[in-house]
Amino acid sequence: MICIKHILPILAWLLTEVGSSAEFVAWTPATPSRDDRIEITSSNCTQAATLHWGVNARGKEWQSPAAEYIPAGSSRDGAAVRTGLAGPDSNGLCRLQLGPFNQSNQPVRSVDFVVQWADQRWENNGGRDYRIDISNQRIVVKPATPNLNNRIAVSVRSSQPGGHLRWGVNAVDGQWMPPARDYWPKGTEATDDGLAVDSPLPAPDSNGVSVIFLGPFNSGAQIVTSLHMAVHWGKDWDTDLGRNYSVPIQSDHGTGEPPFRIVCPLDGTTFKGSLAVVIERKKPEPVTLWLDGRPMVSLVWKPLEWMLELQTLPFGLHHLTAQSGSNTQVTLDRVSFWYVPRFDNDTARPDIPLGATPDTNGVTSFALYAPGKHFVSLIGDFNDWSPRRGAMNCSTDGVWWLYRSLDPGKHTYQYLIDGKIRLADPYSKDVEWKDDSGRETQHPEMAKSVVEVNAMPFGWSSKPFRRPSPDRLVIYEFSIDDVTHGGGFSNTLPWLSHMHNLGVTAVEPMPFQEFAGSLSWGYNPSFHFAPESTHGSRNDLKRLIDSAHRQGMAVIMDMVLNHMDAQSSLYQLYGKDYAASPYFYPFEGENWGFPDLEQEHPAFKQYVADMLQFWLREYRVDGFRYDATRWVGWQGYNDWGAGWFAYAAKQADSNAYQIAEHLPSDPDLLNQTEMDAGWDAEFRWRIRDMLRNADLNTNEFVRVMTPARLGYSNALQRVVYTESHDEERVMKELHEAGFGGQESLLRAESALVLTLTAPGIPMLYAGQEFGESTPKIVGQNFLHWEKMKDPAGRRLFQSAQNLIRLRTTHPALRGEDLAISFPTSQTVVYTRGHGAESVIVAVNFGREEDELFLTLPNNSTWIQVLGKDVAIEPGHSAVTVNLKPGQSAVFSSHASE
Repeated sequence: MICIKHILPILAWLLTEVGSSAEFVAWTPATPSRDDRIEITSSNCTQAATLHWGVNARGKEWQSPAAEYIPAGSSRDGAAVRTGLAGPDSNGLCRLQLGPFNQSNQPVRSVDFVVQWADQRWENNGGRDYRIDISNQRIVVKPATPNLNNRIAVSVRSSQPGGHLRWGVNAVDGQWMPPARDYWPKGTEATDDGLAVDSPLPAPDSNGVSVIFLGPFNSGAQIVTSLHMAVHWGKDWDTDLGRNYSVPIQSDHGTGEPPFRIVCPLDGTTFKGSLAVVIERKKPEPVTLWLDGRPMVSLVWKPLEWMLELQTLPFGLHHLTAQSGSNTQVTLDRVSFWYVPRFDNDTARPDIPLGATPDTNGVTSFALYAPGKHFVSLIGDFNDWSPRRGAMNCSTDGVWWLYRSLDPGKHTYQYLIDGKIRLADPYSKDVEWKDDSGRETQHPEMAKSVVEVNAMPFGWSSKPFRRPSPDRLVIYEFSIDDVTHGGGFSNTLPWLSHMHNLGVTAVEPMPFQEFAGSLSWGYNPSFHFAPESTHGSRNDLKRLIDSAHRQGMAVIMDMVLNHMDAQSSLYQLYGKDYAASPYFYPFEGENWGFPDLEQEHPAFKQYVADMLQFWLREYRVDGFRYDATRWVGWQGYNDWGAGWFAYAAKQADSNAYQIAEHLPSDPDLLNQTEMDAGWDAEFRWRIRDMLRNADLNTNEFVRVMTPARLGYSNALQRVVYTESHDEERVMKELHEAGFGGQESLLRAESALVLTLTAPGIPMLYAGQEFGESTPKIVGQNFLHWEKMKDPAGRRLFQSAQNLIRLRTTHPALRGEDLAISFPTSQTVVYTRGHGAESVIVAVNFGREEDELFLTLPNNSTWIQVLGKDVAIEPGHSAVTVNLKPGQSAVFSSHASE
C-alpha cells in the first residue's frame, strides 16, 4: 500500500531576504501598503546594479508601471522599466526606493523584479523573479502575530455601516475552510458555498474604523493555523486586490517543548482495525480527546490511553485532537490517521483496460489509474452506493481495479477516492450529470458514469467509408447548437443534407465531448471519452456519423487536449496537488481559466492514445482537428504534445486526418511529425484585411497565396479559411466597415472565391455560404437559415456550391501550379493549373470599378463559374471583364472530372 503523510498547512511569513549567489536581495517594509515607500537593497554588493522591474505580474508577464511610479533616470525596456540602484556604499549595500504605489490610474498589487549586475549577470530568485506584494491594508489585526490563545482585534479601516467580515481558516491551495461554530461571533452566518462565514461588523467609530474580535482559536473542535479575511458592504468588496487578507496563527508554546503530545498514532499512518491512542504529558493536567471535531473522552490518570474501535467510523482521513489547559493557556496537539478498507495491494494488474469494460459473460472490469491514493471504492446502483462493498484492489503500477458481475442493462457508478471525493470514471463512455431535480449541472460529485452490460451493437448502415483524399477535402466547420437551434445530434441529421447539397466533403462539428453544465462551445471538455449528453445518446452520435458517411462526407472531430475543465474527474482526482497529479501541472500564463494538461507525463500520453483510438474505432470518425496546439507545444517526432497526438492517432488509423490549430503556423510541426496540415491564420488575416480595407497589398497577397513562401512543403499542409468560430463574420465586418449591401455581398463572395481557389485545403464556417452576419458569441448563436431565401443569401449559396464543385472536381485546383499578375494596383489575376486544364480568377479589392482584358487559352471551352454559367467557346481567347468594387470572376476550362 502507498502511504502518504498528510501534514497540516502552515502559512509561513514572507521571506524578504533571498540569496542564490554572493549578493542578497531584501526589502522593507516586509509587507508594504500602497502608501509605503519601499526600499530594495542588495547586500555584499561589489558592483553597480540595475533593477529590471514591472508590476502586477501574471505568471512571467509583467505590466508596465504607470509614469507616476517611475523614478527619474529610468528607461523603459518593453513592458519593464530599468532603474539603477545607488551604490555600492562602504558597507557593500546597493539600494533603491520605489513607491508609494497609490495612484488611481493603476492599482498595484505587486512589484516584480530581477537585478542585473554590471558584469551582465542576472539575479532572478532562482528563475522565479522577485515579488513584493502590495497590500491595501484595509484590514489589520492586533496582535500582529497572534497565537491560538489570543483574542484578535480585527480593525477594518474606511468602514461604513452595514459591513460584513467574510472569513475562513486553514486555506489549502487557496480554498478556505469554514471555522468551527465554537469560533463564530454573534450574528455570524455560513456562506452559500459552505467555505466561509459572514460576521456583521460593528458600526465604525469616529475615525471610520470598525473593530470585530475573533478567537481565541483554542477549541479542540478545530485547530486553526491560518486566518483569511475579506470585507464587504453588500456587493462592494475589498479583497486586497484578489489576494484576501491572511494571518498565520501560531501555537502558544513557541519553540519549547509542548506540555503533552500524542505519541500514538503517528501522523499520517494507516489502520484497518482497532487503534490505541497514547498521550505523553509532562504536567498532571486532564487531556480531552476530540475526534473529527467532537469531544470523545477526558483522560486524567495514567496511563493516558484510549482504545478507539475504528469499525464505527467511515473509511477515510480522520483528525484526532488532544486539548489541555485553561481558557487562556490551552495547548492543542493533533494527528491525522487513515482508516481504510481491507483490499489486496502490491499485486500486478490484470490485463484489463482502464475504465469499465463488460465482457460477454456479464463480468465487468473496472480500473482507475490513481497512484498515491490511500484507497478507492467502487460505488454504484449495483451495491447501494456502499463503499464498504466495493473496495478496489491496488496494483504496483498505481491502478485500482475490481471485477464485478452485473445484470444485463445500464448501470451507474462512481469511484469514491480516499473516502471523501466522489467522481465519475475519467474513462467514462457515457455520463449522467444531473442534480437532484434532473437538471444538467457542473458539480463534479454529481457526475455518474454509465456502463451497459450486454448492449446491442450499433448497426452501421454505411459501407466501409472511403475517405476523400486530402486534395479533395472541403471542410465545413459548425456548432451543433447553432445549426440545430439547440436540437442536438438527431436534429443535425436533416442539415447534413444541406451540407451534402453544398458539396463539402468533410464536416467538422465543434467539440461534442461531455462538458460541465448544459451550454458550452465545447472547448472545456470534462470527459474525453463520452459524447455530450445534452446533444443526445451515443447511438444518436453514431447515426449522425453514419449518415454523413452515406452522403460521402468525412467527419473530423474537434479535439481539445491543451486543457480541461476544472470540474472534470481527471482534474478533481488530484486538484491542485500538482506534485502528485500525473495529468496536470501548475500553469500561470493565459489558459482561458482552465487547468493545463501535463503533456510530457507517460500517463497522460497513454490517456491520449487510448482516447484517440477509441473515437477512431468505436465511432468511426475520420480524423481530428487539435485545438490550440501552439499552447500545447511539441517536441521531436513523437516525444510529447501535438507530435504525440498525431503519432498516436496514426498508430490506430494510418489514414486518419491530423490537423493542428497552430497559430501562428509552424511548418516544422508538419514537416517533422505525423501532423498532416494546420490552420493558416495568416491567410485568413491578410485576405480579410485586404477585402475589409479595400486595399490590395501585392507583396502580402503573393506571400499568403504561395505555401512555399510560408515554409510549407506542399499546399495540402495548410487549411485556408476566411471564417471560423474564432473571429467575427466576414459579412458583419464588411457592414461595420461601411460598405453597402451590394458591395458587402460582392466582397463576401470574393472571400469564398479566394478560400476555395487558393492552394491548400479550404474550410468554410457554417453560415458563411449564405452571408450570416451575427456577432461572435462564445455560446449558442443560432444560424438564420431564412437568409437563404433572400436574393443575397441565394446568390452566395449558389456561388459557394459552384466553387466547391469546381474545387473537388477540377484537377487545376488539386495541384500546386499558381501564376499571379496584377493588371492594376487593386486588381489581381491568378491562374491555377495550365493550358487546357486551368482555372483563372480575377478579384478587384479596390473601391473603383476595373475593366480587365483576360486571355484564355483557345483550345478549350471555358465556363464563367459565378452567377449564371456562361460558356466561352474555343477560339474566343480575349475576354473583357468588368469588375465592380470587391467583385470576383472565375473562369474554368472545361476539364472537370
